[in-house]
Amino acid sequence: MAKKTKKQIERDEQLYQLTTLVAGEFSLQEVLDKLAEAAVKIVGVKACSIRLLDEEAGDLKMRSTYGLSEE
Repeated sequence: MAKKTKKQIERDEQLYQLTTLVAGEFSLQEVLDKLAEAAVKIVGVKACSIRLLDEEAGDLKMRSTYGLSEE
């Protein structure tokens, strides 16, 4: 078995935490917030935003961000 790098171990830990979060009794907002944070850490980007479709309005609504400024 090959040795895992620190980055691989951190990624695996993030994925495990997401699985636990989704399977647990958490609100949609809590799941989206953790998902945005994990996406930044796993993918290695500076920021993430999650938008969900508002079917009545026919557009996307910002539901969660991580790493973005308030501006």
